Amino acid sequence: MALASNTRRLLEQEKVLDSGESTHIEYHLLSWRELYDKSIITADRYSSGEDQENRKECRMSQIVSFSGLVITFVLAYGCDRWVESLRAEMTGTFNISSFLWQTGVANLLLAIALLLLTWYVIFWVNRSKLVSAVFLLVGLAVTFATAMEMSFASTLPPLGIVEFLTPNSHVVYVAAFIAALGLAGLVLPMRAASKKIV
Repeated sequence: MALASNTRRLLEQEKVLDSGESTHIEYHLLSWRELYDKSIITADRYSSGEDQENRKECRMSQIVSFSGLVITFVLAYGCDRWVESLRAEMTGTFNISSFLWQTGVANLLLAIALLLLTWYVIFWVNRSKLVSAVFLLVGLAVTFATAMEMSFASTLPPLGIVEFLTPNSHVVYVAAFIAALGLAGLVLPMRAASKKIV
């Protein structure tokens, strides 16, 4: 009863905003939730079931985005191994046309995967700063992994990155694209209908 009464009082306060009266609102330092005037004891408006549902959708979209990131890298690594095996086979059969057709298919599959990931992360779900930051950091780390290993070879133990991350590999190209995708997610303006998450 007290909660219902206090909530009704809060809503009544919102109705009289045009008359110059307002409800005093402060914000929690860490969670940034609204803390209303102590004379009204009620949950803030972001504690509703709708808000909880939105938070669940945000978490799910982040999980799907990170899963897409991992799947894309796995696909790129698989394409590298596939092209490498085709190249080794071509040296024995000299069937260049088959090699070119199959490498073209590998590139097309990877391009489709990147297009789907971009569509989902940037356009389909509400853009997440956390997802964009992780994409940027992971993309930059993988893009410059070989350069960093070679530059700091005297101070760092050998990591074996050079063995499977060549400068022209699909994984490196995907990493550079992922970094650009993360940067775009951080700097592009939010859509008017979207909600900010993390």
